[in-house]
Amino acid sequence: MGCGGRGGNVSCGRGTGPPASARRAARTGDWDGAGPRRDRDRLETWARAQFSKAKCKVLRMGRDNPKHNYRLGREWIESSPEEKDLGVLVGKKLNVSRQCALAAQKANHVLGCIKSSVTSRSREVILPLYSALVRPHLEYCVQLWGPQYKTDMELLERVQRRPQS
Repeated sequence: MGCGGRGGNVSCGRGTGPPASARRAARTGDWDGAGPRRDRDRLETWARAQFSKAKCKVLRMGRDNPKHNYRLGREWIESSPEEKDLGVLVGKKLNVSRQCALAAQKANHVLGCIKSSVTSRSREVILPLYSALVRPHLEYCVQLWGPQYKTDMELLERVQRRPQS
């Protein structure tokens, strides 16, 4: 039963032993050769069930970002220069000027509705309406998209001064 012995089933001679594919399988854990393929197929099946291709976009960020194409299953995912996530507009340069403009636009719209529908201009009437209806548009996720440029700050401050005029 020794190494290379007549009755033994183990051979230790040079050039013998498990084939290269079995050694590779022992190293990688892929015993039947279909593991990575099977895992990829399972992942694609799960992704198709979880994600809608129409709702998926690629947002490329940073300089010198290679323009790789991505796909979900067999369908290619299109690229987008900016996307809105949780109500916050995120662009490839992470510039928040568009988000500030959108927040100011929404707040101005709500202020216009308040002025056209409320006849009283007293502070006791306008202030609670402003606090309840306008400020949420200006403060939503402001920690994330807080204005970085002076023009953006002035735009938002103009909206805040509007009820006083």
